[in-house]
Amino acid sequence: MLVNIARSFQQQAPAVEAWWLRVVDTRAQSLCVRQGVLLPPSEQRSRGVFVQVADRGGIGYAATADITAAGLKRAARRAREWAHATARLGLVSASDLPLPAVRGEYATPVARSWNAWSLADKIAALQEANAQLALDPRIVDWSARLSWQAAD
Repeated sequence: MLVNIARSFQQQAPAVEAWWLRVVDTRAQSLCVRQGVLLPPSEQRSRGVFVQVADRGGIGYAATADITAAGLKRAARRAREWAHATARLGLVSASDLPLPAVRGEYATPVARSWNAWSLADKIAALQEANAQLALDPRIVDWSARLSWQAAD
């Protein structure tokens, strides 16, 4: 899907000196035990695109969660408008800046995969950790949370 978004943008890329596209798809799950009570599990998903353009001596950017062709086109147009606005202000000339050509990736070392734990094991570990947090009567609120997140 991320490749399809990039291809869709590339087919209608704005006529500018340079452009960059960052596509992010994030998924997250979380479990929490607060004061010995298991809270409802949380699951989240977030997708979006960050567009940056350099044109006529200016730099502009825009972001959108609308990953349709029309949404990408609107974000590109907004980024180009901001580039033209910054060029008029004379803050910096985009033509003087080196164009980034680096692409990077990072993966966090994982000791135990999220999916390798059963839900029961995750809850048991959280309950055990939560029980150890109430060390003193002056502690009036405590919780233990276990979360997983992946971003492409």
